[in-house]
Amino acid sequence: MFLAHKIELRPTKEQQEYFRKCCGISRLVYNKCLFYSKDKKFNKKELMKYYQEDLRQEFSFLNDVSTRVCRTAIEDLEISYKRFFFFFCKYPTFKKKKVNESFSIREKEKFTIIDRLL
Repeated sequence: MFLAHKIELRPTKEQQEYFRKCCGISRLVYNKCLFYSKDKKFNKKELMKYYQEDLRQEFSFLNDVSTRVCRTAIEDLEISYKRFFFFFCKYPTFKKKKVNESFSIREKEKFTIIDRLL
């Protein structure tokens, strides 16, 4: 038996804009790191260094959102590579704009929900 909770959120205009930025930045970091690691052996530490030193310098708007959004994008890429190598899934592909846009923050207490308000 599976148990799930579905919660409808009604974010304000500013929060919607922030969520859109998070989706775009997550996709950008994922795609840039995938391109960077295409000819090399995947190494998460090297990708984190690439993100810290190169991407943040090249794209100053990455500082507009939580760094955790970018880190989880790199972690998602790591999971994709693990699935490819160990479970014989498809090779990781680039994320496309406006197709299943999402981001995640895998930390507690980044936001609270009180009576349907974020």
